Amino acid sequence: MQFKLFTFFAAALVSASPAMAATAQWFAGADCTGALVGTSNNAQTVSCIWLTNGGSVRSIRYSDTSSIQFFISGGQHDRCANGSQLTRSGSGCATAPDGVNWESISVKFLLCHQHSRMRHFTFTLHINLFRTFGLYYKTLPSQIHVEGLKVLIMQFKLATVIAAALVSASPAMAATAQWFAGADCTGTLIGTSNNAETGTCIWITNGGSARSISYSGTQSIQFYVSGGQHDNCANGSQLTRSGSGCATAPSGFNWQSISVR
Repeated sequence: MQFKLFTFFAAALVSASPAMAATAQWFAGADCTGALVGTSNNAQTVSCIWLTNGGSVRSIRYSDTSSIQFFISGGQHDRCANGSQLTRSGSGCATAPDGVNWESISVKFLLCHQHSRMRHFTFTLHINLFRTFGLYYKTLPSQIHVEGLKVLIMQFKLATVIAAALVSASPAMAATAQWFAGADCTGTLIGTSNNAETGTCIWITNGGSARSISYSGTQSIQFYVSGGQHDNCANGSQLTRSGSGCATAPSGFNWQSISVR
């Protein structure tokens, strides 16, 4: 019975682990009002995120960010170019300066407060466990009470270790893409896009391209060739895959951008 109960609490710890992901919502109006143009879930790609239709918005609501940079529309700063016009952190709403909109953002992930929540949850659960079993053992005869409590403490410590191990071993549900200079995911590793499952366009910030891309943990990933017409996820993809694998660009081309879910 006690083993089943400990197993339940260990499972509860894992299931209660919060989703560790930054989010950005794009609004047509100032102060995050008006029409919701789109949502960028798992926005912590550290690369540039922008609306696939080439549009812009008046304001952006952000949450769970370590750092988020905002870039205005108008050409010079499109797609995270030539420095941001605003940097924030945490959660909030940012309205673009008068006369311009937000065209793109670059997001980094806030990790520390998520860990704090888990530590608080684990600590509270431990206190409640002691309270529950303390009441139970007070009803037993004194000799059994002492010996039983020793066994309980040992079992509780073991359950705590198991629960902590389950939490730490819980895999991060995130897609990853690695950009390679050579075919078949060989040669120089140009860069890595962690937490790539944004549904928006991801491309190399220096304007480069890669011969092949290794991908993992994807539900759907679309590849776009270099050369201008399909840059930055425009005019349809040339290849769609899912799961994990390696994709080499067609002969005479490189991969310039990807869109991942």
